[in-house]
Amino acid sequence: MAQIGCFSFGSPMESGNYRKGNLLPPSSLHHHPSFSLHYQQSTDPSSPLPAPTIIVQEKHLQPQSMRKKHDVGPNSLRGAEWVIDRLPQMPRREIRRALFNLTTAGRYGTVISLFNELQSRGTHPDIVTLNIVINCYFRAKRVGFGFSLFGCLFKRGYVPNVSTLSFLLNGLISQDKTVEAVELFEKLVRKGKIRPHMGMCGRILNGLCKMGNTGLAIRFFRTLEKEGLKPDTMAYSMIIDRLCKDGMVDDALNFLVEMNSKGIRADVVTYTSLICGLCDCGKWNVATEILREMLDNDVSPNVRTFTVLVSALSKQGLTKEAEALFEVMIERGLDPDVVIHTNLMQGYCLQGQMEEARRIFNAMVDRGLDPDTHSYNILIKGYCKNMKLDEAMHLFREMPLRGLECDTKEYNMIIDTLCKDGMVDDAFNFLVEMNSKGIRADVLCYTSLIHGLCKHGKRKEATEMLRVMLDSEIPPNVWTFNVLVSALSKLGMTEEAEELLEIMEERGVVPDVVTYTGLMKGYCLQGQMEEARRIFNAMVDRAVHPNTYCYNILIEGYCKNMKLEEAMHLFREMPLRGLECDTKEYNMITASLWKNGMVDDALNFFVEMNSKGIRADVFTYTSLIHGLYKHGKRKEATGMLREMLDSRIPPNVCTFNVLVSALSKLGMTEEAEELLEIMEERGVVPDVVTYTGLMKGYCLLGRMVEARRIFNAMVDRGVPPDSFCYNTLIKGYCENMQLDEAMHLFQEMPLQGLERDTTTFTIILQGLVSLGRYKAAEEILNEMQTADLIPDNKTCDLLLKGLFQSGHIDDALFLFQMMENKGLDVDIGKYNILSDAFWKNKKLENARDLVTTLPSKGSCPDVKTSLL
Repeated sequence: MAQIGCFSFGSPMESGNYRKGNLLPPSSLHHHPSFSLHYQQSTDPSSPLPAPTIIVQEKHLQPQSMRKKHDVGPNSLRGAEWVIDRLPQMPRREIRRALFNLTTAGRYGTVISLFNELQSRGTHPDIVTLNIVINCYFRAKRVGFGFSLFGCLFKRGYVPNVSTLSFLLNGLISQDKTVEAVELFEKLVRKGKIRPHMGMCGRILNGLCKMGNTGLAIRFFRTLEKEGLKPDTMAYSMIIDRLCKDGMVDDALNFLVEMNSKGIRADVVTYTSLICGLCDCGKWNVATEILREMLDNDVSPNVRTFTVLVSALSKQGLTKEAEALFEVMIERGLDPDVVIHTNLMQGYCLQGQMEEARRIFNAMVDRGLDPDTHSYNILIKGYCKNMKLDEAMHLFREMPLRGLECDTKEYNMIIDTLCKDGMVDDAFNFLVEMNSKGIRADVLCYTSLIHGLCKHGKRKEATEMLRVMLDSEIPPNVWTFNVLVSALSKLGMTEEAEELLEIMEERGVVPDVVTYTGLMKGYCLQGQMEEARRIFNAMVDRAVHPNTYCYNILIEGYCKNMKLEEAMHLFREMPLRGLECDTKEYNMITASLWKNGMVDDALNFFVEMNSKGIRADVFTYTSLIHGLYKHGKRKEATGMLREMLDSRIPPNVCTFNVLVSALSKLGMTEEAEELLEIMEERGVVPDVVTYTGLMKGYCLLGRMVEARRIFNAMVDRGVPPDSFCYNTLIKGYCENMQLDEAMHLFQEMPLQGLERDTTTFTIILQGLVSLGRYKAAEEILNEMQTADLIPDNKTCDLLLKGLFQSGHIDDALFLFQMMENKGLDVDIGKYNILSDAFWKNKKLENARDLVTTLPSKGSCPDVKTSLL
């Protein structure tokens, strides 16, 4: 028996002490589930040993530099023929040495050929030779022949030793049959045919861990302990690494504790695996403790350890800390590789700090490291996400100069960014370039193009591209359809969008929650809530579970369409589906309650939020303050503002706008103006709404000088006034009889690129009529008609009365005729105005004719008409 360490193993039966029955018979292998034995006789009938006679193609697995040392002599690669010629005279040891050197050089086919030649010449191989050949068969991926030769060992009276069994188990593992290897191993151990060795067991354990069979690996690990083996650091490290990769970090930590309790020293591999697993699970604090323990135990981190830590810190946005660790690594004499540089670059890219990411990239190149495709991808992706297309394009064109091929992934990033940037034509040029280089565009590429076309209003082209995809070998996926469904729905083309759902089902593409939500949103935007609910119900019926966003779309739709009861029903349904109602849902319902004047209900909802631990945000408080002011509850609004500040929720510009508007309407313009100073102190920039609210307050008080001062201050601070702002000031001037200033602003609006709408013209017309400036009003009316705008009924009534009263009867009749031609609602009130003017101007015939024609025009004379 051979003694290795503290374990004994079977030895070759060269001394003739083989006893039948003491060894595992060859026949038992026939019934093993992992293989069966098939013997093939050699061409020489006198051959004493059945063996495979196939010549295996040689595999030069080692580099040229390694093969040079075997170039000459009986053990050389070129000396195979020399070995064959000298076989009869060569000692067995020399034959073994030659075969071993050839195996080391990766010449497995040569070894097998020489073995067959030995067989044909009647040379009887010993167990060492057979082990070498078995190993070559397994390495040459001829596992079946290896098992066949293994069976021949027993016919020669040899006992498989540790090398034989190692090769056998490696063969099973190389064929992804690690489970069978375990079964065979346990069977041999159970029958007492072998005694396990950690080298052999380590290979099996490694195979199980690589397969991801964690449960069986741990069971095998415990079996080794029962057999009296003491698992070493490597064995523990393999189990810990597998557990960490499976996210079972707590179990991995327990194994580390077990190691320490048994006095088995963890090495850098053990600690690095644990740190990596803990970081992946977000347990950064525990990872830091393990790192501290590692350093306390004088285990120096290696490049892999630093790479894991830098990657974890970078992903958490702690790029400064990651780079500090990077510098520590260099100080310790470790050379950072491409991977760690790329991880640090990725961290900066995630933070949008592209200059820093580029700095790391340049530093990597300066250190003599060649960036790989992944490094370029990280940087290109970062530039694309931050819409820095020129820099991304520069890197894209640089890759081939470094010998790196641009594939579909890089093209997709560039095409997607071009589409997002509105450069759809350039994106299509890139698609043409892809095709010319033989790079096949995938579904992601086409979907990006469809998305870009939809985003920039090219719906027909997007639909045509979908048709191309349907007819090609690149079938659209659910994301492709979702892009089109969403685009069509937003355009109000919900019927066409719904037709796409039918095409999806015909093509075997299952609509998901995004598909249905996009269609629902389209119906909600059109106020078709019954249709939106129908789509929601269809989604549920097809076992597609609605998510929070889906509910939000429907609740918001009901709230905007003043259907509070339906919104409340959905709101209460969400928890029943396992969905939590958060601040957003409460805000929508609260705002809807305020709009419906349900003050107490809105406040109760706020109390419910607090009781459930749902933190109110700035929108919540702003909505409450606005509602309270709107319903005259000034004290309660002030109290809510105080509570907001106590909760350390800083008011934003919308909050201040609500306060400024409320105070201004109450005539408290000085207090409102003080809020502008507080805004600037808090770093909140007033917008056009802020200034307009304050201007309106001064206008209501008739303090037009102050209103104009606020307007000028707004312009001086670079805040451009909008149409509503101009309308507010024009109305203020008109109501305070300052028509010249109003007319000046009215004429200024087009020069500022602002359109004058019906409201603007109506304000000016009413101002002019109120001051009796009918001729000017008539000119404005003509200008309004040229702009294809129609005054409202109230303005028309005022203008008709004014024109008649001032004696401009022909102009009044022209206005009246225009109203009829434009299809305006010419009610009985306007006929009464016209009839009254006829009587007062002694045009009795015109008055009688007008009254007579009323029924034919769909109007019935009222009491006033009859009296006239």
